[in-house]
Amino acid sequence: MLQFWFDKNSVDGNLLDTKKLYYNIYFDGDLFTAYPDEYTNISEEITDIPYNFSDNSFDFVAAGDVHTLYFYMTGFTKLGIQTFYKDGDKVYKSNLVEYEIDDEGNFTPVETAIKGMTADHGNVTSVSFSDLSGRRVSNLASGVYLKTMKMADGTQKTVKVVKK
Repeated sequence: MLQFWFDKNSVDGNLLDTKKLYYNIYFDGDLFTAYPDEYTNISEEITDIPYNFSDNSFDFVAAGDVHTLYFYMTGFTKLGIQTFYKDGDKVYKSNLVEYEIDDEGNFTPVETAIKGMTADHGNVTSVSFSDLSGRRVSNLASGVYLKTMKMADGTQKTVKVVKK
């Protein structure tokens, strides 16, 4: 089972239309496809998983910002997640976030190439959230937060994020 959340806001803090927001899962660098013979509550293959997609069972569950996926495979050592936004002919991709998984099931972040960034943004190496008192936050509830992006050149960019 994989459980994760991702933000519905753009890097600039604007709320994205979740009908245009998707995610992909990667196992050992290979794009995951769910097939109807393994996932009985889907009628066709699915690779680009819509943000709000739930299959009316417990294989794909979207509950607010939290997403749960049950997968039926073993033996992989790397897991990746990438979100993207489709707006007409344009596709805007997030960073590919990857983790190495050891024999005991522990996840270790992997440094990955940055995709979908323009030259003026630099290479984002990490993203963190904090409340207005400066305390780090991992699960965002309703409120105002500061999203800090650290760049490869050592600079930081912080934007305000409002979560409703």
